Amino acid sequence: MPRLYFDLETVSNPLYAKEPPAPTKVEPKPVPGNIKDPEKIQARALLNQQKAEQDTKDAYAKVLKDHESHYRSYALYAWKSQVVSVAWAVDDGRIESITGPSERDLLLKFLTAVEHMGPGVQWCAYNALRFDLAVLEARRIYHNIKSVRIPYDAKPWDQMLVADPMMILPFTKDRKSLKAVCSVLQIREPYESGANVHDQFQAGLLKEINKHNCDDVRALREVCIRCGI
Repeated sequence: MPRLYFDLETVSNPLYAKEPPAPTKVEPKPVPGNIKDPEKIQARALLNQQKAEQDTKDAYAKVLKDHESHYRSYALYAWKSQVVSVAWAVDDGRIESITGPSERDLLLKFLTAVEHMGPGVQWCAYNALRFDLAVLEARRIYHNIKSVRIPYDAKPWDQMLVADPMMILPFTKDRKSLKAVCSVLQIREPYESGANVHDQFQAGLLKEINKHNCDDVRALREVCIRCGI
């Protein structure tokens, strides 16, 4: 039975991008009634106005930060994400990959490669059962791609169908990252964190995303071999 090691890199789907809410103006506090001197009243009013303007800026900066954080979180949801890179390898073979802005093209290439492997493929990804397979299936449906069946509904005990080190290894019950697992096993850690993919994609740094994606597959395979998975 051939084993397919694979990894996805996702970003938030721009279809779900929304304009941030309008800023809410903070009104300046009134000058205390115990201040009688006209110059002091004017000075306090100016001070209160400046503070209100700064409070408005600070509050809106937090709104924008929360808005951006919420949008970025869509990369973790099957229906609101966009796959921008896929890397894979069959058994001990060469790592293949495709990275780019056309989600349909890269999914089609990957799923066609899987189909050419024939029946009886064992899928293997880190967090496959909670993320990768669900994303693959959702995006396949969205783009109306006909392909081999993706075992998105596999259970942790279906290890002949899906091997997911995150669900199998005893020290990953607290959902350690692949990088953390590599550190525990003293295996060379993946090139970079997936948390940078969003910014890299926005900046057009597709080669960096591809490099990270391929190195995740390398690390995944070494973890599985080391642990006898």
